[in-house]
Amino acid sequence: MLDYTEVVHDPPLRDAIVEAAHRFFDADRDCPTAYEPAGTDFLSPCLAEARLMSQVFDQSHFVAWLNSFLPPAYSTAFKPLTIPADAGAFSEKDLVGAKSHLIGLAFSRAEDMLVIASALPADDSRIPVLRRLSAINAKAGFDHIGAAGYEGSHWFATYALLYSRAAAALSR
Repeated sequence: MLDYTEVVHDPPLRDAIVEAAHRFFDADRDCPTAYEPAGTDFLSPCLAEARLMSQVFDQSHFVAWLNSFLPPAYSTAFKPLTIPADAGAFSEKDLVGAKSHLIGLAFSRAEDMLVIASALPADDSRIPVLRRLSAINAKAGFDHIGAAGYEGSHWFATYALLYSRAAAALSR
C-alpha cells in the first residue's frame, strides 16, 4: 500500500498507513521466527513486518527497532528464516494450494530481505546475509515456479516481479 500511495500521490492514505504501522508495531519485540513457515504461508509475518517498518522509520530508528525485533543473523532463533520453504516436498496431487503458497513465500521472503537490507546502514553486517538469503529464496521460487500447475501458480508472476524489481534497485 505504501508503494501505491507514492504512485498515485496520496499523502493522506500514506499518513494513515504510517500511523497504523506505528500504532500496531512500534512496541513489537522478539518476533517468533520458530513459527515460520506455518506450512501454507505465502508471506513471512516477521519479514513482512520488518519490511513495513523499514519504510516507516528513519534509518536510525529502524536499526534500533530491528535489533530488538529479529534475532541476530547467525543465531538459532534466526535459523527458520534461513531455510527456504520446500515446495518440492508435495506431490502434484497433494496440497497443490500449500505448494503454491510456499513458492510464493520464497519470492516474498526474497523481496522482503532485499528491502530490509537496503534500509540498513551500508556497513551493517546483516546486509550480505540478507542479500544471500534473498538470492537463495528467489532461486527456490524460480526452481519450483511451474510445480503447482495453473491452479496454484497463476499469481506467482506478481511475486517474482516484485522480487526482481527490488533486486534491480540494488544494481542501480
